[in-house]
Amino acid sequence: MIVTAAYACLLRGTDAAELKVLFHARAPYYSQSGEQVTGLIADRTAEVFQKAGIAFFWEEMPPKRQLVTISKNLEPVCAAGWFKNPEREAFARYTLPIYQDRPTVVLTRQDATAVIIHKRIDGLLADVRATLLIRDGYSYGAFLDDRINAVKPKMTATSQTNAVMADMITRGRADYMFMAEEEAISLLGELAFDGGGLALHTLDDMPVGNKRHIICSQQVSTAIIEALDRVIEALNEAKVDDAS
Repeated sequence: MIVTAAYACLLRGTDAAELKVLFHARAPYYSQSGEQVTGLIADRTAEVFQKAGIAFFWEEMPPKRQLVTISKNLEPVCAAGWFKNPEREAFARYTLPIYQDRPTVVLTRQDATAVIIHKRIDGLLADVRATLLIRDGYSYGAFLDDRINAVKPKMTATSQTNAVMADMITRGRADYMFMAEEEAISLLGELAFDGGGLALHTLDDMPVGNKRHIICSQQVSTAIIEALDRVIEALNEAKVDDAS
């Protein structure tokens, strides 16, 4: 990729020729094969950077470390596909959203009656017979974060992957977890739990899916964010035109 002089000026405080973009393996959003990173979020992120004329390279990093790295602000670095919340907005620069998830679903066991009987979020969260499994340090979007904080369900946290979390539910160590629909479908398709007794359950009051953004450290200039945003706006407008 050609690195323009204008781009070099945008990376203030660094002689780097490329901007580091962090990801973690999480289908269908990011998958790595050799040096190639693809997926729903990875593909859109690459398209935005390329059309903005900003050279970048991928680096894999666990999600909690991504946030720590960006918050420390020791280098110009970005990460792809994060939700927006006030805590992160305090230290990260956000682009416009690059992707919107499908509505969140509940991954549970087919025999988890205490989960499946519920059709509204607060009723599920308040049921002490069911244990919610969450990923430590994750945001589930403003709606679910607010409801979890308000209801304070019976809950356990882990730093494990979605695959391990699904296995925990299969084994009865927890009863349900929240996932975007496309992620849940991808997970079940990949894992082939032999059925595993797992099922997807929908709630009537679940809102539209969460929006995902590129986030960057403060050492990434506002000029870079603005360049990325211009491309994102153009891509969104083209998508609307194609749909009309």
